[in-house]
Amino acid sequence: MQRNLFFKLVVLASLSLLVLIPLNLLEGLVRERAALRSAAQAEIAKGWSGPQKVRGPVLLVPYNEKHIETAYLPEEEGTVSRVVKRQLSKKVVPSEIRTSSVLSVEERSLGVYRFPIYLARLQIDAKFDLPPELTSETGLTHTALILGLSDPSAIQGAPSCSVLNTRADLVPGAASLFEKGVSAQLPVPVSELPSQLHIQCELEFRGSASLAVLPNGKSAEISISGNWPHVNLSSSFMPAERKIDSGSFSSIWKVSSFAQDWAGSPDGCGATQESCSSGARQEAAVSMLTPVDIYTQVNRSVKYASLFCLLTFTAFFLFEILKKLRIHPVQYGLVAMALSAFYLLLLSLSEHIGFGASYLTAAAACISLIAVYVRAVLATAARTAGFCGGLALLYASLYIVLQSEDFALLMGSSILFGVLSLFMITTRNINWYEVGRSREV
Repeated sequence: MQRNLFFKLVVLASLSLLVLIPLNLLEGLVRERAALRSAAQAEIAKGWSGPQKVRGPVLLVPYNEKHIETAYLPEEEGTVSRVVKRQLSKKVVPSEIRTSSVLSVEERSLGVYRFPIYLARLQIDAKFDLPPELTSETGLTHTALILGLSDPSAIQGAPSCSVLNTRADLVPGAASLFEKGVSAQLPVPVSELPSQLHIQCELEFRGSASLAVLPNGKSAEISISGNWPHVNLSSSFMPAERKIDSGSFSSIWKVSSFAQDWAGSPDGCGATQESCSSGARQEAAVSMLTPVDIYTQVNRSVKYASLFCLLTFTAFFLFEILKKLRIHPVQYGLVAMALSAFYLLLLSLSEHIGFGASYLTAAAACISLIAVYVRAVLATAARTAGFCGGLALLYASLYIVLQSEDFALLMGSSILFGVLSLFMITTRNINWYEVGRSREV
């Protein structure tokens, strides 16, 4: 290959590498803006409340453990035995539990950032099977109902439970069973508790980002619904029923004890705080999302920027070879800078007018700028229209790829293959040795 053509290709390759510098800086800017958004979300959660996680309820039923102590008395040259009673608590989980959480979701803003927050109304209907040896104890009181909640300070109003047709107020404290939560003292002594105890609780609390419920009953049904259509039902269990429409969502999980870690424990929960809360790995959870994560979309689009520059350079190079034009490397570089400016415009506009409108505005601005510039480079309006039409087609293709995440690889590889095919077919009759020789001066 002749020297001038080789030198031109080396210059173009160097320009392609130089374009990566502003693109890397732009990726850093995207990460910085995403970090600012996370900080804003944390600030809103600090004043309202963060993600909430509900565990329980669990009953703590007191009982007496009896054992015989034997002591040796030297003065009597014998031993004395006595019966010693020690009061312990047994953890009892529901045999059946149904929970219903209805979320009233709205958006709160801080600066240019907006986030969904919610007010949850939680209703719990639980049935407990109490062993006869527990209810036969006399003189024991202080049976406690424990409910775990990530942030009890977000509770609204006066939460309570209904036990044996009697109101039992929930108060702060989880009796060391959960890290945080609320509890209620049952209004009757242990000996008056029925073998099958029915408890209903209701409370309202604030939260943001997500709500998770731990299915701790031997048979559990968890219902979560709300007026927010952009949700992710992230759970270890697939919902038995789910419905998501344009303005709301609803989901129901049905879980048996076979799918829960604590099910094998003798008392249905385990001996430590961690054993009662470890079931969080199997929670039924709903995460509220923003309609479009602009930073994820912009970051994905930046990954295609080098391909954009390469295809643009290829189109310029074809014009230079086929139409025998003289295009200076500086002109290549200026067009590449205009292409890079698209992503900066896209990022800044997306924070104010949404991703779709920002993409259209930034693409129209960059194509218009490039059209005005290359009109003088390509010499004719027809060539300029063809070049800018191809660039508009690339932007449209990229937008489709960004919106179709599941098919992004297939569509991207198809576009690249199509462009390569077009380049090979267009240049199949070119004698590259003659091209190099004709450019020698």
